Amino acid sequence: MTQEDLEELLKLPAEERLEMAQALWDSVDPEEQARLLSLPDRQRRVLRDRLANPDDEHPRDEVKEKLWPKGTSRFPAFEVPADTRLISAARVQKAMDEDEPA
Repeated sequence: MTQEDLEELLKLPAEERLEMAQALWDSVDPEEQARLLSLPDRQRRVLRDRLANPDDEHPRDEVKEKLWPKGTSRFPAFEVPADTRLISAARVQKAMDEDEPA
């Protein structure tokens, strides 16, 4: 596919582009999808470490204060409740369990 071909495709209405994207996605073998979309070993190790140390999670406000001192927000339109945790061990474990080969 050439750059010109891509530019022509991008001119199509959104509905047609989405249909094409879905057709392309559906054409990829599910096993190949799983292989390409699985977590790299390095990320899997980080997640397992975090699951093994659930007390290491930090409240959103604590992390935000370290990233943006004096209560400033890099994205003021996107506010998350203060009691939101940045990592949910149960959700990570569920995702990892689903990703494990049977």
